[in-house]
Amino acid sequence: MMEKQARKEPFLTDLLIYPTDCCNLRCRHCYYTPTYNDRPGNRREEVSYELICRAIDELLPFGLRACKLSGGEPFLREDLIGICCYVDSKGLRVIIETNGTLVKRHQADTLAQLRGNTFVSVSIDGANAETHEALRGIEGCFSKAVEGLEHLVQAGLSVQVIAAAYEGNKSELPRIMDMSASKGVNSFRVCFVNPIGRGKNLPLISLEESLDIDKQLTEHAKSIEGMQYCSSLPLALKSVTHIMESCALRSRCNITSTLAILADGTITVCGMGRYADDFRFGTLGEDKLSEVWVNHPTLQLIREGIPSQLQGVCGRCVARSACLGHCRLQNEDVTLDSFFDPYPKCVNSEKLGLFPKTRIVERSDVEAKSVA
Repeated sequence: MMEKQARKEPFLTDLLIYPTDCCNLRCRHCYYTPTYNDRPGNRREEVSYELICRAIDELLPFGLRACKLSGGEPFLREDLIGICCYVDSKGLRVIIETNGTLVKRHQADTLAQLRGNTFVSVSIDGANAETHEALRGIEGCFSKAVEGLEHLVQAGLSVQVIAAAYEGNKSELPRIMDMSASKGVNSFRVCFVNPIGRGKNLPLISLEESLDIDKQLTEHAKSIEGMQYCSSLPLALKSVTHIMESCALRSRCNITSTLAILADGTITVCGMGRYADDFRFGTLGEDKLSEVWVNHPTLQLIREGIPSQLQGVCGRCVARSACLGHCRLQNEDVTLDSFFDPYPKCVNSEKLGLFPKTRIVERSDVEAKSVA
């Protein structure tokens, strides 16, 4: 009699940790409204160091490879470096997203001593203080961000500069890349601001111009030795050469193998879980994380439905298995009913005749929703 084959547990590669909902800046493009606080500390309402460590231990058997710490501003947590050290002690890669203003040299040195290839992204949105601070909302934050960037680079860490692009700084993007290179940074990413949260009130760059800017920056990066460039545009809207030569694939959302923990302990898929009720799966300390990952019906739906159930242009796109539908929680109103809808920028690009015809394949097994 044949033995019953053991069930294969779902693979989980990335854990997103949002250790605080506080921020020391007042960014005009943020997709949510964090509590303003400019003093580092550990707050009672935030998920504890012990619970974070326990979560990491619980997810290791599923193939965990990396932990990304974001926020809010993660350096507002006094125990951030301790969390990073614990992540590293488990053989996992540490990834941090920060505005750079609170980074101290001794912290950068400690991060550089970790065994894994620690990666830090720093937000710089202008080639000068006026432009940067117009978006970030706090006077003096530009020099502090640049200083934090310098600490990280000088410590020998892998560093990326991320620029949030909108009408107010689009002309400076090449100069921000140049400045990054002059500081020893060899990775530059542009995130085109979306009409979500505070971003609804900003003058945004049109899709057509976003595509032009992306091409210009791709060419500009070639003039800088060792510079890697990518943007938040969907993979299908980029050239194959750019995808293969840039950091585009590494920066995609691996939604089928990712879990997130918000500052209040909520278990979700990413930071957008702050708004999307259908994508909150439990609470750290109350629900067993491993059981949530394996058994929660919404997570099962995500794993089983991406990319095969993607609708519209996303369902017909040749890049769907790599792109995974880009950002699935692209607005505050996303529900399970709309989860497989096509990504709005790809819908708009197809309507405008900008979606490459070479990226489309008609699939008999995909029922494409009308985008009319």
